[in-house]
Formats: sequence, C-alpha cells, structure tokens
Amino acid sequence: MSSPFKTAPDEQLWFFLKEDMNLPTFVQHQYTLADVRRNGIKLESVLTILNVKDKVQKFAFYLHSASMAAAVRLLSDESILVTYNLYCQQDNVVTILVRGINEPSPTTSRSPSHQNSLRERRKISRGALVPEIFIQPAPRHASNTIDISTMEEIEDESKMVTLDLGNGDFITFTKEYLICK
Repeated sequence: MSSPFKTAPDEQLWFFLKEDMNLPTFVQHQYTLADVRRNGIKLESVLTILNVKDKVQKFAFYLHSASMAAAVRLLSDESILVTYNLYCQQDNVVTILVRGINEPSPTTSRSPSHQNSLRERRKISRGALVPEIFIQPAPRHASNTIDISTMEEIEDESKMVTLDLGNGDFITFTKEYLICK
C-alpha cells in the first residue's frame, strides 16, 4: 500500500508542540516521518502524542515548515495531509503547534514558552533547519475597525474581513456584508 505522503526523506523530523499563551511551559514530542506514516496522523492523534486529555474542538492546530511564510491552521484531519503535500515534502523539519481555540495564531503572537521550545527543537534536530515563524505585522486599515458599508464599529474581530487594496492600504467589512446576509 502506498503512503498518502508524497516523497520525502523518512528521517524528516516532525515536532508536535502544545503551547499555552498564559504559561511559560510547553509539551513537545518528536517523531520521524516514518513514524508518522506508520501510525497515521489526525488531529486527535496529535493530542494523544502530546498526552492531552481533551476534545479536539477545544484547540487550534497549526502546521509550519521552512517552505512556509506563515503557520497554516489545520481545520480537519485531511488538511494535515493536503498542507504537508503542498508545502513540506522537501523540508527537514515539520512542526504541528497546538493552542487553545481562543488563543491567537502563532503568526500573530509568541507564547511565553516560544524561545525555550524553539531552542529544544533546534537542539534535537542537530543542525536541520527549524524555522522561526514570522510574526505578521498588523495591517494598516484604511477604515480601522469600521465596516465601511454600515459605518459601525466591528466589535468582534472574528466577524471582520480585511481586503488588501494594494499600496499598503486595507479596507474592512463584516463577514455578513460580504456574503450578502
């Protein structure tokens, strides 16, 4: 039976990292790609690897490797394989980060344990590139958090959609407006 993972060296390292934005501690384990292929990978199995006894729905999962400009949020079991096959096949190190569902993305903020977990990954990888996740600067909004269709303040950032107008300008709408609700 062929592996759903496209070709990559079996010695590719996979790090599984659980961060908490309120604590300086972290939980981290590593496997080779051969181990991941043998055992399979799902969001639930990531929690098992990290010895987390909670439901998948309480967490946000992100995948990152050297070929990626930002950590990608994994929304389903299938998204792990799809993201891996698109971006990570040729990288020596792949990291899956787990944070609480309401915590910010690793592309927007560092956890208190970030430096320690990164140092540990680099030590374990023995020279293989363990990339730093680039923190995206907050975009400059031409309309700030005002929905230009209603001229009302958008209180909940998760209901906000920002469009890039080019030249460093952005404009903000509510999701409801954009999907015509």
